Amino acid sequence: MLGRFVLLLSCLAVVFGCANTTERGRALYVEGRLVDAAEVFEHGEWQLGQLDPKARVHYGLYRGATLLSLGDLDGASRWLYFAQQAENHSPGSLAPSDAQMLKVAFTDLDRRRALVRPTVDPMTGAVAGARPVAPDIAPDVVAPGEAPSATTPTPR
Repeated sequence: MLGRFVLLLSCLAVVFGCANTTERGRALYVEGRLVDAAEVFEHGEWQLGQLDPKARVHYGLYRGATLLSLGDLDGASRWLYFAQQAENHSPGSLAPSDAQMLKVAFTDLDRRRALVRPTVDPMTGAVAGARPVAPDIAPDVVAPGEAPSATTPTPR
């Protein structure tokens, strides 16, 4: 009997710890303490599988929004899509205000991605400036008069 009670308390502690991670991260996000919120979410990620579907959606939404606010577009994208997929799997998990927040976050993500420019011009970058061995042929094509490579199969 005592063993079951201890097990029940352990399970409750894990569940409430997971919920507390999401709520703590959300509160820090709302307060504008974005770095702290990102750390709380990151350290609580291992508990994600133990959350109920509604809490998973909120975790993904607020972690994605936090990363978006910090400028981590790839991380934000991953977590916002996670939230969207979790909401699709369990419709109604988000309150209308949170569903609107998710929609606005995706719009902001798309806008920010459109502003990102490559930092290296592929036509003048280090690889593009390298001297090609055979500039007029593709790597898998043998020019007339050349011996076939050792990796080319010999017809039988």
